[in-house]
Amino acid sequence: MTTTYARLDTWELLKAHVLEHAPGMALRLTERQAEPWRALRPIEAQVCAVMVALDLDRENAAERRRARRLVQDLLAPAAGESSNVVRETPPTDLATRLTPRARQRLVTSLQWLATESPAGWLRAATGPVAAAATLRRKAPALDGIRAWEWLAAVGYPAIVPDGARQRLLARLGWMDERPRTRAGIDDAQRRMEELARTLGVSPAEFDEIAGTFAGVGPASAREAAVCTLTPRCTACPLTAQCPFFRTNRRALQARSRNLQATMRLEQRPRERLQANGPGALSDEELLAILLRTGGGGRNALDVAHEILHAAGSIDRLAALSVAELARFPGMGVVKATTVKAALELARRIGEAPAPGQRVRLNSGRRVFDYMRPLFVGMQTEQFHALHLNTKMDLIRRVLVTSGTLNQSLVHPRESFAEAIRDAAYAIVFVHNHPTGDPAPSREDRVVTGKLVQAGEIVGIPVVDHVIVAGDRFYSFADEGELKK
Repeated sequence: MTTTYARLDTWELLKAHVLEHAPGMALRLTERQAEPWRALRPIEAQVCAVMVALDLDRENAAERRRARRLVQDLLAPAAGESSNVVRETPPTDLATRLTPRARQRLVTSLQWLATESPAGWLRAATGPVAAAATLRRKAPALDGIRAWEWLAAVGYPAIVPDGARQRLLARLGWMDERPRTRAGIDDAQRRMEELARTLGVSPAEFDEIAGTFAGVGPASAREAAVCTLTPRCTACPLTAQCPFFRTNRRALQARSRNLQATMRLEQRPRERLQANGPGALSDEELLAILLRTGGGGRNALDVAHEILHAAGSIDRLAALSVAELARFPGMGVVKATTVKAALELARRIGEAPAPGQRVRLNSGRRVFDYMRPLFVGMQTEQFHALHLNTKMDLIRRVLVTSGTLNQSLVHPRESFAEAIRDAAYAIVFVHNHPTGDPAPSREDRVVTGKLVQAGEIVGIPVVDHVIVAGDRFYSFADEGELKK
């Protein structure tokens, strides 16, 4: 009984830490307790399978759209897209990551998920182990631990018996890590379910809380990740209950104190930049210089690596807000503000033309190439006017308004006032769609028509209206839609 009570105390501390440092965790637990898998549609099952198989961020709406497009391309290739909706990658950039064998396994999996009612066969399964076995047999792309990840992702009451959760429970002395075989993984899941019953919590709650604390939870809960491969014991609320910490206390404390001091000179980013120039440094090293220091027992390089890994790329890093950056362990508002300022400077440098260089905007494609860097990472709509001379060279770019495009925000008076002062010969309007879809809305078309009419009245013709959406764009001029 003493062991059970001690485990309950430990679990309560662990759960309290996760709920405090992962703001969206309470909502995630509520959603999983509702068992959404019971109303799961085939398309949702397929998209989830792609995201699990390709290790995509399931919280990211843009990643979900990419996964949905890949399902469409693999099962029913799209045809006849407008030639002016431009992609810099093939129809689905995810497809380039697939070997022929992986592609065939994924197609087989998606076809089965389309023909079988997901909710039906999940209800018929006698438990998580049986459900995972069915997935591994029928959906070869969801082999091994991916079968469990898919079950958890669709809200099934299953615990993912991955290495991170096993490592956490082994450090607490609650179970031994199992072999990474199919039988070992299934056995680990059964042991975790037994632990959940002992603690009086549902498998879904055990999965979310333990996974987040072990560092494999959602990207938005990074600050709650403590017991990772390199544990942050200085930030852990369980040191008094943890056998791993008691056994390794001196080594862990020494590593925390001496991490920066023992770093070799040639590994220090500042010294390397001074010796070899900025071009010799990786993205992580450049970001580490901006951060200056680490936190939570990790150096600046560790923090930079975690941030870039979570973001996925420099472009996606630019999309994170100051508040989102500040949530990473070792960050804070000051460091996050520094990073955002550096990214904005880089964007402005990339946007600025070379001295003496003219920016000619005589096509929708050129307008897109010029404006695209401005909208990278932008989460709100902005409406810009590009003032042109008789040679269609840029005179000046003017921000007209920010916010969802409508007739009240985009008024002809404000749209043409600065163009009249610049004695512009023509004008191009540009706005972005943060959703990633460049197709114009009804409101876009109404506003464009009114602006074209106003341009005729003031004598500054509207030669194009371009919508930028990620790596795609829509040109009203190219589509023949500049009508009065």
